[in-house]
Formats: sequence, C-alpha cells, structure tokens
Amino acid sequence: MTHLLTTKLVSIIGAFFGGLATLLRSGEGYELLKVNGGKGTVQGDVFSANSLLRSAMSALSPSPHIVLQQAVDRLYVTFGAYPLTSLDGCPCCVSVADKGQVTHRALRELTEQDLGRYAGKAMTTWGTVEDFKHFLPRLFELTAAFRAPYEEYIVFSKLDYGHWRTWPPLEIEAIEQYLLALWDVVLISEAWQFRDYFTALAGIYPHFDELLQHWEAATAPEVWALLGEEVYYHSESIFRDKYFHGPFLMSPQLSQRFRTWVTSQPVRDKLLTAFSQCAEEAAEKLGLAYDLIDCEIKYKR
Repeated sequence: MTHLLTTKLVSIIGAFFGGLATLLRSGEGYELLKVNGGKGTVQGDVFSANSLLRSAMSALSPSPHIVLQQAVDRLYVTFGAYPLTSLDGCPCCVSVADKGQVTHRALRELTEQDLGRYAGKAMTTWGTVEDFKHFLPRLFELTAAFRAPYEEYIVFSKLDYGHWRTWPPLEIEAIEQYLLALWDVVLISEAWQFRDYFTALAGIYPHFDELLQHWEAATAPEVWALLGEEVYYHSESIFRDKYFHGPFLMSPQLSQRFRTWVTSQPVRDKLLTAFSQCAEEAAEKLGLAYDLIDCEIKYKR
C-alpha cells in the first residue's frame, strides 16, 4: 500500500512539474525570466508565484468538455439497464413509422432528427418512464453537443414529468453530475447558445445557487461577457418584470435570487475586470451593463 501511495504521489508531482514546464515554454500569461549577462539578475516583469501555480494547476485539470464527456459516459452506464419495451403510444399521435424512427439504429447512433418527435412526446403520449430512461443518455448527449432533439427546456422538463427526484440515488447523482458539467461547458459557449441552455438548466438543476457559484468562480472575461449580454439585452425583464423571461424563472423566488446575485458587489467587480480585458464590442456592452446594474441599485435605494 505504501509503495502504491508513493508511486501515485510521484506521478502527481511529475504531472504538475510537466504542466509547469509546458507553461514556461509557452510563455503564456507572463513574461519569461531573462538572465542578464549570466550574473543572475532578473530583467523584465517578475511573475507572481501564486499566479503561476494557479496556471499550472489549471493546465493539469481536465477541461470542462472532458468532464462533460465523462458525465455522459456515466449516464450510459447508469441507465444501460433499461431495455426498450413496446414503446406504446397514443394511436392518434404515434405511428408505426414513428416507432421505427427511434429503433432503426443503435442507441448511440440515433440522431437529433431520429429522436425529435419522441423527445416532444415522451411519457405524455408516447412510452413509459422506463422507455425515457432508455433514451435518456442519447437525448442528453445530443443536447450536450448543442444538437438537442427538441427545445432544451422541453428535453429537461421530461425529468420532472417522470418524477426524477424519486428515482434511485445513483440515477439522480448521474443526472446532477451531467447537468453541472454541462453548465460549465455552457459558460464557455457562444452567446447565441447560452441563454436557452441557461434557462433550461436553471429550470431543472435543483441547486440554482450552485450554478451561480460556478459562474462567479469563472475568471475568463468571455464568461462575464455573457452576463453583460444578458443585462444589456434583458435588463427590463431582469429588474422590472415579476418573472425573468424564460421557462426556468416562472418562480418569483428564483427570479429574485438571480436579481440579488446580479447586483452583488462580487459580480459587479467581475464585470468591471472583464470590461478591461474584452474586445471593444463586448467591452461596450459590459460597460453599459455595469451602468444599468448601478442604476438599479440606486433605484432600489
């Protein structure tokens, strides 16, 4: 056991310094040290040791996309025990051809076109909860690839329709792991993809504050540019309407928690920092978003 622990520790240390060496060679994020005439004096900006350590550890951490793929793989393992049953459906709504569309390929090969009709009708007029569990890994895999077979919030709302919070603990854990991993990828996605996924995830993930915590922990200016976009385009909805537009915040409680978070000092600080780091167009929206938030705070007072 001691030998195994030692071997593991050596492996971790080796991986860390390997990542550190890669950063030193790349020169990203700081100026490389330069020695003056062999005298050992350092010229240029001396980088922060703490910053370098954080950068090295970040380089060693699996990317959000890898973590998401691992979560998808876990869904296939967890829900692999559910075979397809008769797929009974309302005869007025589900035809023989419809059933053939979702059974003519292996599960992992089904496309968003194959599953589109089923995704909208699952459990309401087509199939059972067990049938939905059978298709769930592929439905969620396609959604994670921004190829959702149906509108994202509809796909995720099927969980509530199937009373997923009463499912076996391992199934609940696998779904929560997937949802949070997907959120971390959504945070680094394009703005046009962000809003639909944000509203869909916030509507189904049971720990809304945890989504906000992951957002607040992000350091990339592009992540905060996404919030700038939200405030810039939807400030009236965020600050004035009873409900923030979108399927997820049909709850006044969630709407208020989002407003409170948006106007908090740490979030305002992150927006201000991102303002100085983003490209001109994004920076302009961030600046206006910051001003809108500032006005909202003064208005509330």
